[in-house]
Amino acid sequence: MSQPAKEASAKEVTKPVVKKPRPYRDFLTPALHRHFTKASIFTLGVCYALAVWMGEWDPIWQWFPLGFAGIRTLMIFLSALTIFVLRVSRTHVGSRTTTSPFATFYNDIFDVSTYLTFLWYLVSAALYIEVYLFGRPPEAKMGLIDYGRAHERPRLNARSVAFRTLFLSLAVAQSFIHLYLDEDRAPYPLRLTTKSSDKESKDVSVSLAVSPSSFVQLSDSLPMMARRAAILSLSITFPYGIFYLIVLRIWAWNNFFAVARYIHFLPVAQRAHPTTLAPFTDLVSRILIQSFFLAFLWEFVNVVFSLYISREPLKKDKPLTDDSKDPNGSLILGLKAKKEFAKATAFRELAIITTGHPARRQTIYSELDRTGDATYTQILNILLSEINAVKSRIEAAASPNQSSASSASTAATEVPSRKPMTAGLQSSDKIFLPIAPPQTPRTKVAAYVEGVVKKGNQPGAAPLKEALTYSTRRTKEFIPDARKKQINDTTELYEKKATSLFTQLVQSPVGYPFRQTFARRVSAVVFGGKGPNGGGYGCQTIVIDAVDSLTALLTSSLKEDKYGEVAKSVPTVVRAFTSTIATIEKFIGSMDQHWTDMQPKGWVEDVEVLLQALREGLQQVFGGFGEYLEGLGINAEEARTCKLQLAAKRTRPEMQMIDK
Repeated sequence: MSQPAKEASAKEVTKPVVKKPRPYRDFLTPALHRHFTKASIFTLGVCYALAVWMGEWDPIWQWFPLGFAGIRTLMIFLSALTIFVLRVSRTHVGSRTTTSPFATFYNDIFDVSTYLTFLWYLVSAALYIEVYLFGRPPEAKMGLIDYGRAHERPRLNARSVAFRTLFLSLAVAQSFIHLYLDEDRAPYPLRLTTKSSDKESKDVSVSLAVSPSSFVQLSDSLPMMARRAAILSLSITFPYGIFYLIVLRIWAWNNFFAVARYIHFLPVAQRAHPTTLAPFTDLVSRILIQSFFLAFLWEFVNVVFSLYISREPLKKDKPLTDDSKDPNGSLILGLKAKKEFAKATAFRELAIITTGHPARRQTIYSELDRTGDATYTQILNILLSEINAVKSRIEAAASPNQSSASSASTAATEVPSRKPMTAGLQSSDKIFLPIAPPQTPRTKVAAYVEGVVKKGNQPGAAPLKEALTYSTRRTKEFIPDARKKQINDTTELYEKKATSLFTQLVQSPVGYPFRQTFARRVSAVVFGGKGPNGGGYGCQTIVIDAVDSLTALLTSSLKEDKYGEVAKSVPTVVRAFTSTIATIEKFIGSMDQHWTDMQPKGWVEDVEVLLQALREGLQQVFGGFGEYLEGLGINAEEARTCKLQLAAKRTRPEMQMIDK
C-alpha cells in the first residue's frame, strides 16, 4: 500500500477528540461571588454607620475609619456575615407547596438547617452585643462584672445579664420570623414579562433584565425595613421585658453566674442576691435603640442578599455561558443539574436566550453534530420532560383514590359465595343440601358468630364491622319508635354542635396552622413538593421558563431554523401544551375544598401564570404554523380542541384572590 493511502486510512480510523463542556457551576459560582461582593459592600456601609453611632463623641476618631470605628465596623460585619452564611446554606428558588402551615412545621422540625437558623442568629446577636458592650464606659454600668469600689468584691451585673438575655431572645424571635416568612427563598419573578426589542436587521443581544439599580431598590426598601425592625424591637422590649422580670430573671441570673464565677472568682453567696437593674430607664432606652439597630441590620442583610441572589444570570448583559468554549453544552449541563438553584438559574438563562438573544438562539438550531443528539433535540427533551411532569404529578395525585376505589369494588365482587356445593355430586346422601335456618335466638346468634368466623379470612371481609352492624341492628329492634326518634334528634343536635365547634376552632387563630387552603393543595400537586430540605418547595419558575423557552424556540424557528429540524417537533409540543392545559383545568375544577378551608375557590396565582404561559405559547405556535399544521401531522380534531382551549380564557374573579 502506498504512503498516501496509509495516511488516508489512518485519518478515517482516527476519531476526533470530543471535549466535554465545562460544568454550569463554573460560570454560576463566579457570578454568585460577584453578587455576594456587591451585597457585602452595601452591608459594610451599614455596619460603618452603626459603628460610628456606637462610638463615644469625638470630632475625629468617632468616624475615622482607621481607628476604633474601623475595628467596630469589621466586628459588626462579622455579625452580618453569619446571616450571609445562613442564607447561602438555605437558599432555594421555589415557593412552599405544603398543604398547611402545620405541614410546613412538620417538614422543618426534622431538618437540621432549621436549628442552624437559630444557631446563626444567636451567634450574630452575641457578636453584636459584645461589640456594643465593649465600647461602653464604666459609668454606663453595662459590664458583665461590677467591680464596685476598691474594697468591694466583684459582683455579677444584673443589667448586663438582662441586656444579653433580651438580645438572645430577640435572635430567637427573628429566627421564627425568618422561617415563617421563608426568607431563604430567592425572589425570582415567576415569569419574564419585559418584551425584547428584537431587531431583525441587526445581530444585537437584548437583555430582559431591565430593572432599577440596586441602590434605588434598597432605598425604596428602607422604610419597610425600618418598620419591621421597629415592630420587632418594641415587641421584644416591652412584652418580653415583662416576661423576663417575672419568669426568666432568676433563671438567666443562675446560668450566667454558673459560668462567670469560675472566670471572675465570684463568691457562691452572691448567687442568692441578684443585683439591681437600676437605672431602669437607661437600660430600657439602650435595649430599645440597639435592638432596633440589630433588627434593622438583619433586615438589611436579608433584603440585599435576596436582591442580588435573584439577579438575572447575565454578565455584562450577556448570558453567563457565553464565556464558555461550548456555551450550549454548558447550558445543557445546567438544565440537567440536580441542585435546584443551579437548575432554576439555567432555565432562566435559557428563557432569556430564547426571547432576547437572537445570535445565541440561532446556535441552538445549527448545532446538529453534538454528542448524544442535536442541541435543539436535547433541549427539547429536557423542556418537554418538565412540562409533562406537571401532568404526571396530577395523574399520580388522582390515581390513589381511583385505585383504592377499584380495589375495594374488586374485593367486594370477588368474595366467594357460600352456596352449598351440590352441583356435580352423584351421591344419594343429602349431607350437602342447605341446612334448616335456626329458629331460637340462641341458635341464631351462634350461627351468625360461626359465619363471621368462617368469613374472617376471606378477601374483603370485615368481621368486626359486621359484628357491630349486627349488634346495632338487633339493639334497635327492641327500642320503641318514640325512643328511636328521640335518640336520632339528640344525635343530630350533638353533630351540629360538634360541627359548629370545629368550624369556630378552624376560623380562629388557633386553627390557622391546620387550614389546608385550596391554593396550597393545588400548587402542591401541580408544581410538586419535593425540595432541598426534605420537601415543601415547588418548581414554579422552572416549569414556566420551560414553556416560554419552548414557545420562543418554535416561533423563532420560522426564520432562523435553516435545517427544518424544529418543524418536526411542532405536533409533539402542541399536544403537550394542549394536554397539560386540559389536565390542569380538569384538576382545578374537580378538586373539592378541604373542610378546614374557610375561603371560597379562587385564583391560584402561580398555576394561573402557568396556564397563561401555555395558552400564549399555543396561540403563538398556531399563529406561526397555522397553515402548515395539517402537513406537520396535526389533524382537524386536534386543531379544533386547541382552538376551543384558546377561546375559553380564564378571568380573574373579583375579590377571589387566594392567599397561600
